[in-house]
Amino acid sequence: MRRIVYLGGLQPAAGTRRVSQHLSSRREVGDILLAGPVPTAVLRAGIVVGTGSASFEMIRHLTETAMGGPLLLPLPDRAWNRIQPIAVDDVLYDIVGCLDLPAEVDRAFDVGGPDVHTYRAP
Repeated sequence: MRRIVYLGGLQPAAGTRRVSQHLSSRREVGDILLAGPVPTAVLRAGIVVGTGSASFEMIRHLTETAMGGPLLLPLPDRAWNRIQPIAVDDVLYDIVGCLDLPAEVDRAFDVGGPDVHTYRAP
């Protein structure tokens, strides 16, 4: 194997807030891969937006379900977290781009989009 490309999650700045178990585990997997013998590119992405993205499909399902019911959609506490969405096509571009990295590149890259929002923002 010549290169590992791992898609993890954007991490909040150190000490800014409590990190979820889900994000912690994604960070840990990236760290383990980076510590291994195979050069690794860890792409840390925010929510991936576009057809086929698990996060996008979940949000689409919630909104479509709510459209036929009450006008209020209960939001979990994490709806106030800041997110940096990125288009699925941009993530795929970045993944393919990792194939051209020099062999000595063994590091993490943040690949969030340019805008920062919350889930509850219109």
